[in-house]
Amino acid sequence: MFKNLLLILFMGCSLAAFAQKDFRPGYIITLEGDTLRGQIRDRSDARNSRSVIFKQGQEALVKEYEPAEVMGFGIEDQKLFLPERVPIIKVTPVGSDTTWQVVFLQQLVTGPISLFYLKTAGEPDRFFLRRANGRFSELESRKQIVEVNGKHYQKTLNFYQDTLRAIFAACPQVAEQAAKAEFTLGQLSKAFVAYNQCADPKEQVTVSETATRKTVVLGSATLGYAIGSTRSSGEQTLLNSPTGKKGPSGGVAINILNTGFSKNFSLQFGLDYTNKGAVGHHYTYSNSTTPTTTTIDMQVVNFSTIIRFNTAIGKLKHYIGAGPTAGYVLNYNDAYQYGNHVGVFPNTKAEYGLASEAAILFPLKANQGVALSLRYERTRISFNFTNRGEYYNHYFRLGVGYWFSSRQ
Repeated sequence: MFKNLLLILFMGCSLAAFAQKDFRPGYIITLEGDTLRGQIRDRSDARNSRSVIFKQGQEALVKEYEPAEVMGFGIEDQKLFLPERVPIIKVTPVGSDTTWQVVFLQQLVTGPISLFYLKTAGEPDRFFLRRANGRFSELESRKQIVEVNGKHYQKTLNFYQDTLRAIFAACPQVAEQAAKAEFTLGQLSKAFVAYNQCADPKEQVTVSETATRKTVVLGSATLGYAIGSTRSSGEQTLLNSPTGKKGPSGGVAINILNTGFSKNFSLQFGLDYTNKGAVGHHYTYSNSTTPTTTTIDMQVVNFSTIIRFNTAIGKLKHYIGAGPTAGYVLNYNDAYQYGNHVGVFPNTKAEYGLASEAAILFPLKANQGVALSLRYERTRISFNFTNRGEYYNHYFRLGVGYWFSSRQ
């Protein structure tokens, strides 16, 4: 099972790397103002800020343009990059060094006041704005080391909040909300959209693909308390009148939602650990009146793929989903014990079945929070030992978890 899991992860990484090199329909704007349509290689945000790779036709040569060589480029009419001269600050042992460099800025929001985004390798996100009169400036959020009572602390100076309050003054309610926005791509984009719609409702406001984040990845980690039981079927069963197990359980999961495909359905991949089993008894001989204690104590890791249906009421998000699961019994050599005998079924390693899950997500911030979840699994283990049949695991887990999302 773990080999298969590694293979899936390897294939996923390979596909992700390959997707980064895919060409998508797009165009470049020449220095003469002409628009040439063709194919643009959509790379990472940092690479797109440095240059654009363009080709026309399947057999055409691929050419790379730097920001000073074109007036801009677009990808599938959903992303627009424009060249702009911005300051680049580098920290040196004796202070800091500021140079000016022409880079491609991605236009996130277009309107009376437009918002631009710059991502450079290893550096925090940067945001710029252009007003209707053409004035161009940067939104700033700096981290500074301050000394208090001989101790040094890092303090964040959010100059951008005063800037937003001032430039959005024509819409006081929007300005007040914008001043509380976090310094993230998603929240700043929403603030600029709200202001542009307020300042000039008749003017069309456009938002780029990056600002809306078509693909959203949500990660989570859950700890909980599980109640389970193990039942058997078939001839000569060795587990009569079993009592289920109770104890801690936990897991991690990644949920992938693509709003271009569906706004409600997503795919979740999870890895969970649970202690499953039961305590029962059996009679050594058919005419025996003395039962022998039978114990099944399995430490199981399950990999599940769940299709989720996601909805929301106000700020609360919730989902319900189900899908296949496969488990690996970590202690299969000694998971079964009756009397003084241990490991009756030493070849038992795997279980298969279905998993279902429902949860409510409570946001603490724009892209993170806590979740209350309920999970149920029904799995089967086929021992195939002297026709004694199969064993079925059922368990419920009530869990509390932490979730975080790529959507800001």
